[in-house]
Amino acid sequence: MAVVKAKGIKVSNKDMITYVKDLSSSRYNKPSMLQHVESGRLTEIDSLNGALVSEAKALNISVPFNQALVEMVKAKEFALQQLFKEPKVDYEKLERLALQEN
Repeated sequence: MAVVKAKGIKVSNKDMITYVKDLSSSRYNKPSMLQHVESGRLTEIDSLNGALVSEAKALNISVPFNQALVEMVKAKEFALQQLFKEPKVDYEKLERLALQEN
């Protein structure tokens, strides 16, 4: 909310934090970002929290929780990409080849 205030953005509710918390707890849906993670796809983290982190940095505002969230989701994305997209590494074969060369 510090970024919103610093940018002069007007919000429709005076207490947006409570509003979002109340809204989130009253809905029973699966967020799209979770759906992406579960299916091994890249998320929209850069467009959401990543954009907020960039704006905060430009305004010299600290947003450590948002920064941590971006980093955790990107780490999860990377791990899933390695698991599902990258070819499997046969470490035993590599070890055998290395031993043969010596």
